[in-house]
Parts: sequence; C-alpha cells; structure tokens
Amino acid sequence: MKVTVCELSSATHKFPSQWKRLLAHLQQSQSELLVLPELPFSPWLCGSPHYQAELWQAALNTHQAYLHELMDLPYATVGTRPVSTGGRRHNRGFLTENGKHQDIHTKHYLPDEAGFWEASWYQPGDGTFKTFDTAQAKCGMLICTDIWFLERARQYGRAGAQLIFNPRANYPGADDQAMWQIATQAAAFSSGAWVLTSNHLPPDADENTCAQGWIVSPDGEIVAQTTLEQPFVTYDLDLSAALEAQTRYPCYVKE
Repeated sequence: MKVTVCELSSATHKFPSQWKRLLAHLQQSQSELLVLPELPFSPWLCGSPHYQAELWQAALNTHQAYLHELMDLPYATVGTRPVSTGGRRHNRGFLTENGKHQDIHTKHYLPDEAGFWEASWYQPGDGTFKTFDTAQAKCGMLICTDIWFLERARQYGRAGAQLIFNPRANYPGADDQAMWQIATQAAAFSSGAWVLTSNHLPPDADENTCAQGWIVSPDGEIVAQTTLEQPFVTYDLDLSAALEAQTRYPCYVKE
C-alpha cells in the first residue's frame, strides 16, 4: 500500500504553492493514502492563550472548503479540522475516501503552555479511541499529544489496527524531533502497527526549518522521512507486517 506523509507550512502565503506541489507529488507517486498534519489548512490557532472567535470561525471555514476538495481526490486522506458542535469546540480527525467524509477521532489530550494553548481554545474528546476502516486497512488515530499515551496505541494494536495516524503540529528542533521520533517508535512497538506522522510548520519558521514527517514500521524502524529538499515522501508498505508483529513481543503479552 502506497502511503504519503508530509510537512506543510501554516504561513498563508506559502501554503497554496506547497499544496499544489503536494498534489502533483501524489499523482506522480500514485499514492493511495495521504496523511495531513494537525489542523493543516489555517495558521496555527493556539499560539495565543486567548480564544478568538473570529480566528476560530475563519479556520472552520477554510477547513470546510478544503474538505470538499479532498473528497474529490482519487485517494484516501486523513487529517484533523476544527469543529463546533453542541456549544463545544474540538480538534477532530477525519477520513475522506471515495467521495465521502467521516469523523474518526477527537483529540483527547490537550497541552496548555506557551505556543500550544490548546485547552484554552477547544475541549477534549470523550476519551473514545476506536478503530476505523479504509478500503485497504484497519486504522487508528492519535492526534499529536495523544501519541504519548502508549496504552492507546496498544489498545489500537489489540483491536487489529495495521496503521496508526499521528497528525502533528509541533515546533521543530533537534531535541524536540528526537523526542517525537521516540514516541512514534514506542507506539509502533506497543501496537505492532505502522505509525505515519505528518507535521505542521509554524508560520514564522525560516526557510531552513525542517519539521519532518516520517513512517515507522511495526518493528520501530523509521523507514521514510521528509527533508527540506523533499517535504513529501511516499512509501510502499506491507500491511501484513503489522498482523505478524502483533503476534510477537510485546504485543502478545496479556493485560
């Protein structure tokens, strides 16, 4: 199965050209599934500790417009978008495939610190972590900080998930990147699933900043990752490797 991860800038003047190049890459590589970053279609909302209704509404509108475009694409896409429902705001994962859209997971674990005032902008999900199906695979989603709660990755693995998606929006840096790589590798080991992660660059990132997205095998190996020169990468993975890994240590160990 050919899958694509990416890094995208949240700077509004950079995004249109990046999006055009990404679509061209997907067509050329004949990718079957695209993993988008966290809240990819608007500038990062949570840099301020103060919720601003007009910015939230603008992000809602922009993501909704792109969602319609995604449903017309000839491959599956996963990502997250802001939603308002029942008087509450959420960061919600979605899947588009074959002209249809479905919500798949709501971010549950919310940081609240400088640059990432997420708990000040939206509410957590209800703690539900359920698998969902694409046309080819059983999947799970852990949105950014969700990845650190390894019991959730293990839960997905026990349910037979072959792919776990980890849309992110975190500031890149040598130490920070190593930390997130460790988290995704641990999630792969714990679940026996492939882990696919894409990242959302902050709008003020300079031209030499690499956010990096990558793909981790069920054995914890980073088999593909983006670079400054190659911000999109496609990899042909073997779904059966997840089913085999889930019969081995530590996946087989009972709770």
